[in-house]
Amino acid sequence: MINLTVFNDLIHERAHQINKKDDMVYNHILKLAEESFAKIDKIRFKHVNEGTVEQYQVELRKKFKKSLGNFIENKCPLNAQTTGIIELDNYYIEKVIYESLPKFYVTANLYIPKNLKAKAPAILINLGHWDDGKADHDHQKLAGNLAAMGFVVLIYDPIGQGERIQLLNKKTGKSLTKYSVYEHETLGLRSLTKNVNIANFFINDAIRSIDYLVSREEVDVNRIGTIGASGGGMLTIYLMVLEDRIAAAVPTCYICGKRAFLHAKQVADAEQQLDSTIKDGFEQAENCIAFAPRPLLINTAMFDEFPIKGSINVFEDVKPFYEILGAAENLEFATEYTGHGMYAAQRIAAYKFFQKHLGNPEEAPDYEMDVKLLKVSELSVAPLGQVMEIPGSRNVLDILKGMKFSEHKVVTYKDIKKLLRLPKMGKPKVKTIDTAIEQDEIEHIKLVVESEHGIEIPVNILRKNKNGKTTLILNSNGKPSILLGSYYDRVLNGETLVFCDYRGIGETKYGVCYCVGNNTDDWLDRYYFHTYMMLDRVLIGCRVFDILQVIESIPEDDNGIHIEAEGEAALVALFAGLLSKRVSEVTLIDMLSSYESLLKADTTSWDASVTIPGILNVTDIPELVEMLSKKVKLTIKPGE
Repeated sequence: MINLTVFNDLIHERAHQINKKDDMVYNHILKLAEESFAKIDKIRFKHVNEGTVEQYQVELRKKFKKSLGNFIENKCPLNAQTTGIIELDNYYIEKVIYESLPKFYVTANLYIPKNLKAKAPAILINLGHWDDGKADHDHQKLAGNLAAMGFVVLIYDPIGQGERIQLLNKKTGKSLTKYSVYEHETLGLRSLTKNVNIANFFINDAIRSIDYLVSREEVDVNRIGTIGASGGGMLTIYLMVLEDRIAAAVPTCYICGKRAFLHAKQVADAEQQLDSTIKDGFEQAENCIAFAPRPLLINTAMFDEFPIKGSINVFEDVKPFYEILGAAENLEFATEYTGHGMYAAQRIAAYKFFQKHLGNPEEAPDYEMDVKLLKVSELSVAPLGQVMEIPGSRNVLDILKGMKFSEHKVVTYKDIKKLLRLPKMGKPKVKTIDTAIEQDEIEHIKLVVESEHGIEIPVNILRKNKNGKTTLILNSNGKPSILLGSYYDRVLNGETLVFCDYRGIGETKYGVCYCVGNNTDDWLDRYYFHTYMMLDRVLIGCRVFDILQVIESIPEDDNGIHIEAEGEAALVALFAGLLSKRVSEVTLIDMLSSYESLLKADTTSWDASVTIPGILNVTDIPELVEMLSKKVKLTIKPGE
């Protein structure tokens, strides 16, 4: 364990550096975020100065529930069953299964110490993104050592892991996606179409798991702790806000603060990014403040991909609140010379913390005892090793399809703007970069349109006849090659063609983001989507706004403007056509047919770039298409 007073001299610097200067969208996100972070700092300072901690905690719980969207809470019967028992030297393991929602099965292992003479403290282990789930070796060691010390321990499979693969390929027994992170993200984006953050499913599983622990006669219900690393740390800090039955918590290798997370250009899957949290003043420190004065250990790693500087900042932000409540000794910080995970050093720190704060008489040593590691098959609970093989079992998509929060009504333009979370329209700033006469006397104008402060959209206008039809060409891969093929012929025939990118594609796409420590560009749109959503913006809404501003910048045309768009860009064009008075014709090629269809397919190529939170509670694409057809000349074509 490292002393915080000398810690700053030992901080590990990240190996990768972001060139922030040229990353326009990233810089825009940081600017919006920093404005909100500054407000959060002031709010904390106010409550510390005025001593109104309890009032702040009430406000925080309300904000947190709001960020989850339509909150899932279903106290159906658990229908718990034990399917087998494994006896080991110091404890035995019950293989249990229960329902967190009707026919939504949770598979778990309950570790029970031998020779219990009284009710024992209990620990709920929330797993991060370990595909083996409860059978992961480091977590077997954690559970086994805690049980040997006298704790009852429940460790369960999260959605998409262990025996709970949701998008199960029954031929291979594996997920139809790459692995758990992708399954969480795929399901999470689709959940948002009904304004349900998939974190709701994770939270409900955890709360029902506590219900199960409380139902056991071995458990002292007043001494329940919880721990989790990585994504399990996420769920731990969520429970710290929502669950009063948690007496002590150890989020591990997770807490670093969204400010540090954004500056490191990290991205995580859907359950870790909650709607409007940054805009509404809810940082990771707020999860901890809501938990005060209960015992909390912020358990970190020196070489974690989650920036350790951020972990220290969160600790320092939370500390005054524990001091005001007279519980400074209940807030602890530990960091070890390890990387991201649930390593022995993190586990030993947790043992000592739980022993101290949950009143367990066994002394926690500075080492671990050897634990017999069991195979995945030995710890399996479901008859065929996967809950989706159980007749009548439901997955996340099945549950979402059955959820109905409101009836669709006649949609207004105001409804559309609200769904897209558009900022207030202003007159765009337009800068002419170059004007040239190309071959065949084609005029080529290069513009930059500032759609909002800090967002510059590159535009190319090609024309031979100023009186010809004006068509805006959009493509989700960016501006197509200019003066080639059919585009060149169209200009020669008198059509004015306008090509532009919108934020995050083509010329405005820059760099990579970092997902689970790996630099990647296939998550860049997801990074933009999730970070904008935490700021109460929607990525596709930002892009629609860019196009609306470009349309306002196109030279006047008495016949109106024709938008021609393909793929994801076709959805941008659909909304731009609805909202712009200058658009007279729209051609949509290979567009998503409906959001409802996303809930019916196990896999889909449509991703974060088209996701609109809550759209299925208000409308769907067929209704919007009908609305557009009454306003403009509309052509819809399939893709090639």
